[in-house]
Amino acid sequence: MLEKVVIHWADGSICASANGRITTAVSFDLPQGYIKGTTGAGDSFCAGVLAAVLKNLDDKTVLDYGTVCAAMALSS
Repeated sequence: MLEKVVIHWADGSICASANGRITTAVSFDLPQGYIKGTTGAGDSFCAGVLAAVLKNLDDKTVLDYGTVCAAMALSS
């Protein structure tokens, strides 16, 4: 069974795995005017994380998938 806790906030994210490993990622420094709204960014982050977990990717990549998905959501 895969066990992780992932937390996301505006400035970054963290993943804690059952084996005691802690992985962090920072949010992108987006250009001015890129963000059109924040609605759905957290849900998009979660979707990216879940997609990466289902692909059995490493914790850093899990956070990267989530960060990319959240950033994409901010543009609309």
